[in-house]
Amino acid sequence: MLSFLRERFLSWWSLERRVVGVCLGVFFLIGMRVFADYGLPYDAATMDQVGYDAYNYVFLHQPWATNVDHRYHGTFVELPINIIVRTFALTPLAALHVRSIVVFLFFFVGVWIFYILAKRITRDWRLALAGCVFLVLSPRIFAHAFYNSRDIPYLALFAASMLTLMHALDVRTLRAIVLHAVVCSFAMALRMTAILLPALTLLAFVIVCLRAGGFSHGRWKGFLFSCGLYLGVWWVVTIISWPFLWQHPLNHFISAYQFMSTLQADVFYLGRMYHANPWHYVFVSIFVTTPLLYTALFLCGFAVLLLRLVRERWRFVLHSTDELLVLLWFFVPLVSLIAFHAQIYQEWRHVFFVYPAFLLMALIGLQWMLRRLQDVMVFSFISLRATVICIVTICTGMTGLWMIHNHPFENVYFSIPSQVAMRNFPLDYWGLSYRQALAYLLKEHPDDVMLYYSPQNIAYNNGGMFFRDQSKRLIPIKDVSSAHYILDTYRPDDQPDRFAGYPLIHAIAVDGMPVVRIYKGPFDAKVRVKAVSIPGSDKAFSDYGRQ
Repeated sequence: MLSFLRERFLSWWSLERRVVGVCLGVFFLIGMRVFADYGLPYDAATMDQVGYDAYNYVFLHQPWATNVDHRYHGTFVELPINIIVRTFALTPLAALHVRSIVVFLFFFVGVWIFYILAKRITRDWRLALAGCVFLVLSPRIFAHAFYNSRDIPYLALFAASMLTLMHALDVRTLRAIVLHAVVCSFAMALRMTAILLPALTLLAFVIVCLRAGGFSHGRWKGFLFSCGLYLGVWWVVTIISWPFLWQHPLNHFISAYQFMSTLQADVFYLGRMYHANPWHYVFVSIFVTTPLLYTALFLCGFAVLLLRLVRERWRFVLHSTDELLVLLWFFVPLVSLIAFHAQIYQEWRHVFFVYPAFLLMALIGLQWMLRRLQDVMVFSFISLRATVICIVTICTGMTGLWMIHNHPFENVYFSIPSQVAMRNFPLDYWGLSYRQALAYLLKEHPDDVMLYYSPQNIAYNNGGMFFRDQSKRLIPIKDVSSAHYILDTYRPDDQPDRFAGYPLIHAIAVDGMPVVRIYKGPFDAKVRVKAVSIPGSDKAFSDYGRQ
């Protein structure tokens, strides 16, 4: 009996499970170690208010928010965060940590889901693990995984939706269809762009029917039943998951869709301000913020799939459904943005959910290269396949070293020269670096009370993200003439050096790009902490971390 159990355990605890388990465990420990290193993003106050309003609506029966900046946002992540914060009466710093941990846990699960998808596509667990390394060592994505409570959870939920769709197409059971519908509903309760998932699902159902022989012999009945079951469960669970839809669900759903589809975005791009995204905005943004290795492998993988599609045509559509879904996953959202003139804000964070598809095509490209170069030799003794593996390993390692060296400023990574990037693209547009600037002041002046001024309110919100004995020494003020210090992030779109007349005492830079600057203010008098009160009437100072 013991030998039988031992054999079963060894067969289950294979090399793959050991290696993948250790890698995921190390990644989890790293996340738990660094989650507190990031500042408070500009969007956090709005997202906190979204969760606050949803809590009041659900538990205190107050009317839903009428402010359009809060009214139409999904609450799938914000409501649970707000429940935790209010249940345990957390301080602003503790609330920030809870948000960071929740977002990271979504990303961690998303990495695991991506591994399953990559293994399914490549049929090689080693390549799938390499894809997970690519995902984790994507500097921008990694940084957002600790503070972006919308786009990172949405990335994970969208990937989960695609995985459950592929599983449903395999097994064709009611349970699989229901599971897929539920996951799609959760994504829908987070971002309106999840409306693409029902369209992709119905298209996939059509492909499966055509592959099985078409709609003859009564197959159309099963097709209609599957579609009806999916749409019914999807709609019901979406309503349950999104309290905004509890009253007048259809009307509110349509109004939310109309509002989100008509948003306007001012973006700093290619050295000037645009009031609408150019058609090439998202493609260029992905290129300049993604490691060049991944982009090169993506182009190779896309070329491989495109050639297969051209050569095989309907055979590819009917019998390579997974690869077709990967293509649609990446291109349909981006082409839709262009076709419908939809707008996204700075960076490309609103379409982070296509990044797993981007990396899946990169893995397809890498797999194709390794197979084609397997027997090709260089100088009669060096395998070209081994050379490619070495290049990939070195490039990925260099990206990892860059992230370690510049932590926690991975959010300003560029794949192009820094001097070009800083003149043409936004840097720390969410103001995360204000926390590091304030930490510098606290360290350099451990006993002083400091009055500080900033043209951006997020600097004041970050002042409350320290322990109480530290935060009480950081006094935000609105009058620059009364400030000990002036803090300003580098924004090439908005007077990049507007405080040049004041002495610069410290600057934080990444690859030579100034992220945040600290200037000596005109006020020199010492201030006693008991003599100063933070103006609580100004919401700019107290939006985040409600007590």
